Amino acid sequence: MIGGIPSGFGYNISGVDISFISKYVMFAIFVLTIANSLASKYASGGSNYKLCAYASVLFALSALISFVMPLLASKIFTMPFLSSATP
Repeated sequence: MIGGIPSGFGYNISGVDISFISKYVMFAIFVLTIANSLASKYASGGSNYKLCAYASVLFALSALISFVMPLLASKIFTMPFLSSATP
């Protein structure tokens, strides 16, 4: 570490508030999902049923990705070849 800048994989994340980060990410996903459903409705026009259809599909996909990605990330970072590597 040179001058307080972390280098390589030596990041120190012990002081990070994980609950705040998770709430922030969920809020961002929620806002972006609403923005995408409104954009698709207003770009092509149509009734409010189109807005409900787009919103329901986008919220379902956001929920699926929100549940699947942490599982995949934990599997990626716990692979055996990562722990047996020698520097």
